[in-house]
Amino acid sequence: MIHPWILKKTVREGDCLVFTGSRNKAGYGVTQFQNYKSVAHRIAYALTNGPIPKGLLVCHKCDNPPCINPEHLFLGTHKDNALDMHAKGRGRRGKRNGKAMKLADELLAALNALRLAVLEGDKAEQMAAIEKAEELIEKCTY
Repeated sequence: MIHPWILKKTVREGDCLVFTGSRNKAGYGVTQFQNYKSVAHRIAYALTNGPIPKGLLVCHKCDNPPCINPEHLFLGTHKDNALDMHAKGRGRRGKRNGKAMKLADELLAALNALRLAVLEGDKAEQMAAIEKAEELIEKCTY
């Protein structure tokens, strides 16, 4: 059974129960229930299933941030959420990840500088280019 609070705060869009109150920049509903302020889908999950264990996220099966339909919500870790995102093809990889592309371009420029320094025999420039490449590699997250 869906808690009356959920039904009072939503409109049905397909199978989703879309939160009608305020939303944050990511599109998730933000609200409070009995002086507990949180994103709406966490409140909806807790009202339906009980307390959320510390350290766990409430994830969406439907990938619709304002949806608070308890049937669309599941518990998971950050890793579970990331794996779910990538399994559904929503991850920002390659050209879709602007930060990764910027790092790739900077790394390519550093490697080209190293090639040029090697061709010119400039040891100081070689070391500077190697250090820049190592610095950029450390910034890479995957």
